[in-house]
Amino acid sequence: MVIVHMVKFCIICEKYAIFMNKILEKSILLQKVEIEVF
Repeated sequence: MVIVHMVKFCIICEKYAIFMNKILEKSILLQKVEIEVF
């Protein structure tokens, strides 16, 4: 049972990590655009 719980937790962490990476990429792109504009 503990192993199953760990696997589910890892899947959630993986999805969260991918989500955070997308946000970070977008924020970095926005910063680059702002630097180019100003």
